[in-house]
Amino acid sequence: MSTRYKDVAYCLIVLLAMSVISNFIIHQNAFAYTISFKPLPPLLTRVPTACTVEPNDPNLSNGQLSLIMEQAQNRVLEWSPHLQEGTPFPHNWDIKYAVVTPSISQSFNYTKCDIEIVLQGAPDRYDSRNHNFMGYDYYDSSTAKHFIIVYYENYHYCKNSLNNTNYSVCTTGNVPLLELGNVILHEMGHALGLNHYLSDDNNVNAFWSTNPNDAPSIMIPFSKYDPAKQFIQEVDVQKLHEIYGIDGFTAFSPKTIPNLFKSLDANPSVIETEGQKNTTVNITGYISNQFYNRGNQVEIIITNQTNATVFDQSFLTTEQVSQTVITDGWPNGIYMIKAKYGTYNQDIEFVKSDSVVKSVPPAASSISKQNSITEGITAPEFGSLAFVVLPITFISIIVIFAVSNRSKDCHN
Repeated sequence: MSTRYKDVAYCLIVLLAMSVISNFIIHQNAFAYTISFKPLPPLLTRVPTACTVEPNDPNLSNGQLSLIMEQAQNRVLEWSPHLQEGTPFPHNWDIKYAVVTPSISQSFNYTKCDIEIVLQGAPDRYDSRNHNFMGYDYYDSSTAKHFIIVYYENYHYCKNSLNNTNYSVCTTGNVPLLELGNVILHEMGHALGLNHYLSDDNNVNAFWSTNPNDAPSIMIPFSKYDPAKQFIQEVDVQKLHEIYGIDGFTAFSPKTIPNLFKSLDANPSVIETEGQKNTTVNITGYISNQFYNRGNQVEIIITNQTNATVFDQSFLTTEQVSQTVITDGWPNGIYMIKAKYGTYNQDIEFVKSDSVVKSVPPAASSISKQNSITEGITAPEFGSLAFVVLPITFISIIVIFAVSNRSKDCHN
């Protein structure tokens, strides 16, 4: 092989090696970033009511106002079905909604609003903290309420004159409805307890803001140029489930919890046997409406005095629970019935005897200590996050900004 061809071959080998090394480094860096997606205290302590204040804007036609209000309601309530799916008690993830029209704004009871959404055309004045943000969420500790401010007009800051450094607010029409809805969806995420979904690698953040795929989270702090690519993602739902747990938005609230079962009876409560044959116990009950979830099963487990299981059966139920258990062949003694629904348990006893030796009131019941549920007892339910949440609740105001997706900067 001539020297010339050897040189060419050598160069090709070097270039190929550099390409392999470069690709390796790039791919290594691509997977070397860390996601920051922490809770944003203070967290909600009850099933929230979100109230949207209807703008009293003469520049809006009735049709424009209707579309804006419809978009606000749809995007606020969009969170609930995502959070409720696959949970044993979906009512814990409800979001209630109210509209405050100008006609009732003076008499409206705002204390029932856990989240107050104010729709406004544009900022009233120049704000040097940021440019072109479309909305923000902040928590006011004096009212224990989240406020979400959303601007529905395109605006920018313009100089008052060529020789003046003062700025005023200039508007250029309304924000597209889908873009507006995404801001509301994002700011609701903040109010529910989600911080920004943020990488510690700025290159990754920049990629999220411009790549053609769906955004990895509705909580990314950089706007995507295509608002059709922003959705509530599974990671957003998982994070809220992780924060609140099975009790949903009520997880951090001291509360009085009613019995899971309004009634649960073993009838008869005492079985008089006759040769250990033809003896049955009828287990009946009624599940409280707030706990009932269509399609869930009730499991009935019966154990004897040695804690051995003598009956274990699951069945679909309506609010009414009804199960007949044949106890033929069971020895005399005290039996414990455990009714399980989701993660909740309730226990009652019945006695099997040749003669009445003990009478157990049919309605006598107790709740598993595992769940700290006893009728009429106030049980503070603070998870491990409470140690973080409680001190921070005294901070007066927490502010999160949303920047227009017409900018490459942090947006919402």
